[in-house]
Amino acid sequence: MSFHRMGQVERGGSVEALGEKVYITIALGLAMNVLTLACDGILGIFPNAESRGSKVTERGLAQHLKQLKTAQLNGEVVEP
Repeated sequence: MSFHRMGQVERGGSVEALGEKVYITIALGLAMNVLTLACDGILGIFPNAESRGSKVTERGLAQHLKQLKTAQLNGEVVEP
């Protein structure tokens, strides 16, 4: 992983520098926060997603999508 900044003296030349390490650390921290919020959001929509594990199959997913589509047409709500 690298953080490149062009146009400044001694920057962006793939030479290890403390400043680049700080920028990488900040970028990773921001990315971690965004990904954590995204995962929490998905679990809010699909609360049992973590417990499903590898039990989800193509057939089961197709059946669930069919149920969701039918329920949506009827104005109903189906639990994930």
